[in-house]
Amino acid sequence: MAQENANTRLNDLFQRFGIWACSAMMAFGILVFQDHRAQLGKLEEKVNHLYIDKVSRAELKEEVNRILVAQEASKADILSRLEIYFGRISREK
Repeated sequence: MAQENANTRLNDLFQRFGIWACSAMMAFGILVFQDHRAQLGKLEEKVNHLYIDKVSRAELKEEVNRILVAQEASKADILSRLEIYFGRISREK
């Protein structure tokens, strides 16, 4: 009878430890899951920001190209006017 009493106490102890260990593992798993979910949210935000930033860079590149084309056109206009002006001066001499 003393042996059965010791065995039941030992079994109760192992059951309690097993329940505690399973609860601890589940709590740890839930914490890790929540942490990964938070990190995933941050990474999605960064990806959205980079996507928006990339689009604005493309728009900036288009704007720079448009400005360079306008500069080249004005430069060609200035050169043609200088050629006309210096052509008149050389004809007058």
